[in-house]
Amino acid sequence: MSPVAARLAGPALLLLAATVVSGGCGYLVGALVPLRTGVGVYAAFAALWSVLFFLVSAIGGLQQELSRATTPASGLVVPRAAGRGRSRWSPRSS
Repeated sequence: MSPVAARLAGPALLLLAATVVSGGCGYLVGALVPLRTGVGVYAAFAALWSVLFFLVSAIGGLQQELSRATTPASGLVVPRAAGRGRSRWSPRSS
């Protein structure tokens, strides 16, 4: 395993564990709410739960695309401070 892969293995496992716990909690809530409430209340809850997950998914995709769009491509220089050095998008000279 490369040093970079070894360094990233810990955070990747934590992210995997968090994803599994989050998914399990979602299924648990989906299973327990109808047992504790009536059908009418559960229908309203299920609609709210679905809209919530839709919005969170949309925001997650938006965040990734905004991050991708605002990250400079390789070979471009990002200035250390405003007004110093080359333009933000000037090519790197070697």
